[in-house]
Amino acid sequence: MTDEIPQWAMEEACRRIDELGRATGEAPPIINLIANLIAKHEQPPGDPVLLAAREIYEGWAASGGVGAPKAFEAAIRRGMEMERESQSQLFRQEKRNVS
Repeated sequence: MTDEIPQWAMEEACRRIDELGRATGEAPPIINLIANLIAKHEQPPGDPVLLAAREIYEGWAASGGVGAPKAFEAAIRRGMEMERESQSQLFRQEKRNVS
């Protein structure tokens, strides 16, 4: 692994430091240390849309590449489901913030 810290690991380290309330004047060395540990021992986060698309593609490829219209329809349907789920979560979060 190179000495450069991946952006996703740096963002995760910053999030964790912020959650702990320890963002002090000495935060940068601490963040770099935590980000390096995260990069070495954890996997980068996955994009749920990309993961769903890969799953649909793998199913299509496993069928020998037949049924392209069905795979396309499944991809569109899953995208719409994920959008509904996202909107539903956003609505619930906004509702909690208003209450």
